Amino acid sequence: MDKIRLETEIKRLQDKLALLAAIKNFSFSDPEVYACSCRIDNLIVEYMKANC
Repeated sequence: MDKIRLETEIKRLQDKLALLAAIKNFSFSDPEVYACSCRIDNLIVEYMKANC
């Protein structure tokens, strides 16, 4: 992914995680919350590798 697409996807997932947190009281035991958080982490790593 290019830098703009990575930034956009990270922002979209952060927004989704914020919504899930509000709905589900930010429980990492919830598979959807955990998966979203992991995806954000992976994209941030990919972003850092591409831009450092």
